[in-house]
Amino acid sequence: ERVKAEATLRRLEEVARRRDLDPLGLRSLAYGGMRRKEEALAVLQETCEKYPWRLIGLRVEPGYDWLRDDPRFQELLRCARLAP
Repeated sequence: ERVKAEATLRRLEEVARRRDLDPLGLRSLAYGGMRRKEEALAVLQETCEKYPWRLIGLRVEPGYDWLRDDPRFQELLRCARLAP
């Protein structure tokens, strides 16, 4: 189903661009659903650098549970000032 997921992500990103929305949030969750760890972490890092307030739910969002053990995820929490 990865091919379908990637095609869906491309369509969602196109809709976001037409509506002048930033698709970063869509990408991080989509990559997470596809278990593309490196891409998900890279998008989250970019989001944190540009818009740290958009990561307000990062500590509790179940969609990111599979990344919590990665040290880079802990760094994202610090970046967004969400670390305990």
